[in-house]
Amino acid sequence: MKIRAYGLSQTGRGRKCNEDSFLIAPETGLFVVADGVGGNYSGEVASKAAVDEMAAYVAAGTGGAALAGQGKGRALLAGALAEANSKIYQLGRSEEKYREMACTVVAGLLDGDELLIGHMGDSRLYLVRDGRTEQLTADHTWVNEQVDSGNLTSDEAKTHKMRGAVTKAVGAEERAEPGLSSVRIRPGDYFVFCSDGLTDVVQRAEVGDTIARLGPKIRKISETLIELAVRQGSTDDITVILIYAVK
Repeated sequence: MKIRAYGLSQTGRGRKCNEDSFLIAPETGLFVVADGVGGNYSGEVASKAAVDEMAAYVAAGTGGAALAGQGKGRALLAGALAEANSKIYQLGRSEEKYREMACTVVAGLLDGDELLIGHMGDSRLYLVRDGRTEQLTADHTWVNEQVDSGNLTSDEAKTHKMRGAVTKAVGAEERAEPGLSSVRIRPGDYFVFCSDGLTDVVQRAEVGDTIARLGPKIRKISETLIELAVRQGSTDDITVILIYAVK
């Protein structure tokens, strides 16, 4: 399966540093978006550590080459997330300046014609296929849990004061319990990995509409999505990785 990929990250309006990090590693087929959480607790250090640890772990496990349907990809991706979690958890307890730092992660690992998916927190992955846009990850957030249990409606969740509270994050606990899934890739598919700087203000339908209008210009799509988020009021750091499965 031939793919094209492009990534872009922009510091939020009025912020001194970008707490998002991302990785595109075509040699191993690993893609990661990480978003630091915790305000002043070195979120940028956590997100960078997550990306670096995952990249090194997958490269060691594959010998620096892409997987080819060997059946070990799911365990490899889970191990990479666990390694990143351990690294950040230990760093967060080694120095006061790193106290309680953590990050959200959404990651994809190519394994032949399958995309293996791992995530923790509220960074998301969308699939745009045949004009339909589907969210492939479920947000690990307090408000999402309340919606699932029937205590909040989707509309109430969008404006709730707790909407930014994540229930899982890499480095927050000693052990990681990521969401793991997979999807078979079809020619013409678009995959959008993104931080909540985008999804807090840009709706799922708008992501699909942008791709329908600009595809397959993946760089232009990425730039346009970030511009749309800023125009619609995002002040958070915004990161997008776009993957296109070439027809």
